[in-house]
Amino acid sequence: MPSKREWERLLDKTWYWSKITLAIFILTLVSYWYGTYHPNKHAKSKVNAELDKYYVSQISEMGYKNLNLTLLMILNLLGQCISV
Repeated sequence: MPSKREWERLLDKTWYWSKITLAIFILTLVSYWYGTYHPNKHAKSKVNAELDKYYVSQISEMGYKNLNLTLLMILNLLGQCISV
C-alpha cells in the first residue's frame, strides 16, 4: 500500500492535469463558439458565391434567359435577409 506522501503526490499530479484539461476544454469551447457566430470574411464570401450560383441556376431553370445586375443584387439581398 502506498504511503501518505505518495498519495499526496498522486493527488497533486491528478489535480494539475485536471486543471490543464479543463483549461484546454474551455478554450476549445470558446473558440468554437466565436468561430461559429463570427465567421471570417473568406467564409462569408464563399457562402455568398455559392448562394449566387444557386439563385442563377434557379432562375435559369425557370426559363429566364437574360439576367440583369439589379435582379441579382435583389436576390442576393433577399437571401441575406432570409439567412439572418
